[in-house]
Amino acid sequence: MSYQIRYNDLIADDLLVIRKYWEEKLKSPPDRILNLILDKIEGLTEFPNIYQRLEDYPALRRMVVEDYIVLYQVDEEREAVKIEYIYHGSRQLKKVLTREVTDKIVLDKFRG
Repeated sequence: MSYQIRYNDLIADDLLVIRKYWEEKLKSPPDRILNLILDKIEGLTEFPNIYQRLEDYPALRRMVVEDYIVLYQVDEEREAVKIEYIYHGSRQLKKVLTREVTDKIVLDKFRG
């Protein structure tokens, strides 16, 4: 059985933040980490339940990809995986889940 991958509407913003951080702060091409994240997500089509559920948010599962965390939900009935958040592991989970206003400020800066 192969699950479909779906993305939260804001995942493009999450990936933009990662891209800009690598380009502007690390002065390094972001392609390797972005491709690694996307490859790991693609692996969820075959094994969506392989990663642990979050204790405080049992509908979400947590996949670690180097320094980044991918939070996702599995919909068994629709055979789908929905990617909800991708963020750096140093960020506090509650701030990520509420997508605080600071994200908008960061994104506005990156969109320039």
